[in-house]
Amino acid sequence: MQFGLTLMAVDPPATFRESVRFADANGYAFMWVADSSLHARYVYSYLTLLAIDSARLRFGPNCTHPHTRHPALNFNALCTLDELSGGRAVMNLGAGDRPVTELGYKIAKLQTVRDMVQAGRALLQGDPVDYPAEAFQLHHAAIPYGARADLPIYLTVTNQRMCQLAGEIADGVLLSCGSARPCLEFALAQVQAGAQRAGRTPNDLDIACHLFVSIRDDRAQAREDTRIIAAWYPQTAPRYVELAGFDADLVDKVKAAYRGSHFHEAAAAARLIPDDFIDQFTLAGPPGYCVDRINELRDLGLTHFEIFPVGGDRHATARRFAREVIPHLN
Repeated sequence: MQFGLTLMAVDPPATFRESVRFADANGYAFMWVADSSLHARYVYSYLTLLAIDSARLRFGPNCTHPHTRHPALNFNALCTLDELSGGRAVMNLGAGDRPVTELGYKIAKLQTVRDMVQAGRALLQGDPVDYPAEAFQLHHAAIPYGARADLPIYLTVTNQRMCQLAGEIADGVLLSCGSARPCLEFALAQVQAGAQRAGRTPNDLDIACHLFVSIRDDRAQAREDTRIIAAWYPQTAPRYVELAGFDADLVDKVKAAYRGSHFHEAAAAARLIPDDFIDQFTLAGPPGYCVDRINELRDLGLTHFEIFPVGGDRHATARRFAREVIPHLN
């Protein structure tokens, strides 16, 4: 079993560094910083702190995007961090969401994500690269200082086509489709379909389940912590809402109240989200409840879980997951 932790860079540097040192010493194998554009502090500055203040964590952005920086600059940043950390960096890409659209970009096309992976892999080989993609260009470009040729490239994915792309070309995948068994079964089937198309199997990838989490002894309070993030799914992943057994009426109501802006602006949409929806798309409750839910998902063959703590005491959730959940799963 492997576990990872995603944080947004919303805390001051000293607080973030404490979180890094805790994660490094307490059972987490991965740590990620959200590439949140203007929602938080700069991702690569905080990843530098992570590289310096940890000894064993594998780390990277969760996730960066093709549009907000030239893809080659993202790979250069990760290669620098990989060198700084002694070979522990992981590139993690996605199509983007509100952190992209608020800067005037569109969510990346599937082909653009594919192009970023392929161009990045070419750059990692060290030779000059020409890559005439639709969204960006490389003209005899190179990373000349000895980048690690096999630096892993992960994709954080939700929709069907991105799941298939991950199965086809990625080294690892973070499935961000909730915690409902039917949703994860569907996503895993898409990853498998993409892998088969490329002559691979899912065993060729590190497949992780990415969950928004609040750990509190009072389950009702934990649900309140995750209610706003649950409102993200109807407007970005309606297929999963249907698979989890909820009707289109809920999707329409939430979409009308929330258009993918900052999470703190989703209060009206969150009031529409029932408790059973929260239970299907987040992990919210006491440690024992979290252990039971993850054990249920292990039956799907999942052995890697990534948590994104949310709510009023994110740091307590990260600490309690390490101390009260992980030991009962390993």
